Amino acid sequence: MRYLSVFILASIVFAAASFPAFAHRPYFTHVEKILLPNGELGEVRLLSGDGIFGPDPVRALILDAQGRLLARSPKSVVMALSCQAGGGCLIVDLRTNQVLELEPSSFRQGPAVPGLSSEDRDGLWDLEGGSESWGFSLREATAQERAEANDAMARGMKGSLLIIAGLGFVGALFLVPYGRRGEGRSAQVRAILGVVRFTLGFVAFGFFAAISLWLIVIAGVSLDLGFFALASGATTGLAVAALVKVLSAKHNGRRVHQAR
Repeated sequence: MRYLSVFILASIVFAAASFPAFAHRPYFTHVEKILLPNGELGEVRLLSGDGIFGPDPVRALILDAQGRLLARSPKSVVMALSCQAGGGCLIVDLRTNQVLELEPSSFRQGPAVPGLSSEDRDGLWDLEGGSESWGFSLREATAQERAEANDAMARGMKGSLLIIAGLGFVGALFLVPYGRRGEGRSAQVRAILGVVRFTLGFVAFGFFAAISLWLIVIAGVSLDLGFFALASGATTGLAVAALVKVLSAKHNGRRVHQAR
């Protein structure tokens, strides 16, 4: 139980550490080469702002070969970018399930976009702020495109997904009752104890599931990936807890047999 308590505490601390306690400057999270409609290789960058008490908003920027702004997407909180060799890119808003496609007719010849160093981040406020967007058209994403976008997001968010799965794992351990089942007590008392154990276990699991859901929102993880990680962790936790219970019962049975 001591090690379980340490793991529970560590999980809560890890989840709490993801909370954006301080305001921060805008920053680029993903930068790739993209093939522009005129045949040049430009850049697509995902620019994240400051969500303060919520998830960081993110938008896509398209730069020409000289690093000047051509297009700026609407803001989202769950955006994925997947690019192939040669500059073919898929940009998906996983919150609205929309693909962002380049629309050359609405491109603008904007200013040079600041670089990727920390010193350049002060120049990103104007690019991140405001609600105006241009240079993109939106359409519904197909199931294959959504799967590709989730795959790209999963590769870049392994740490968050592992924490979510870990919280699901720990929460599921409370769903399996341990210890004796009230031997020597009446059937009514055993039934009441069973209900109490189940209720407490369900509440404990709900607590860890709630932390996981909060982390999914704060970290900007898609619901697809978040629920998959939570379900995978919980399923593994249930399997491990059930196995431990079976092995413990066998061990106790041997001890009783030897005592006789």
